[in-house]
Amino acid sequence: MNKESRRTATSKDVDDVLNEVLTGAESQIGYMYREQTSSDNERFVLSALAKVITKSGKPTASIPEIRKILYKNGFDVSEGELEERMDRLTKNQLLMRNEREASFRFAVDLLRLWINNNMPIERVAKK
Repeated sequence: MNKESRRTATSKDVDDVLNEVLTGAESQIGYMYREQTSSDNERFVLSALAKVITKSGKPTASIPEIRKILYKNGFDVSEGELEERMDRLTKNQLLMRNEREASFRFAVDLLRLWINNNMPIERVAKK
């Protein structure tokens, strides 16, 4: 954008910069994803959350919404067990909880974008 001496940015400009950021931060985000989760099940939950948020266009997702995506991808988990995993991911500062709406979101949305690009639930479910 600056190379072209423009004063406004297009959505393509933003997408291009975002792709550069995701590529440049690949190792840091991947490290956060691997080291701040204790199991493949937690990574599966993160991938499900990323899918729900991206598909719905809302910034948060509820336990029932996440559970539905998990079940569709072959992972049957109780609400209580899912709640425990979400709490652990929140304590590790990967997620934030909205108490009023009883929903969750990513603490850093770049993690959601990275998961969608590198660890979508369809790929994680095959492992």
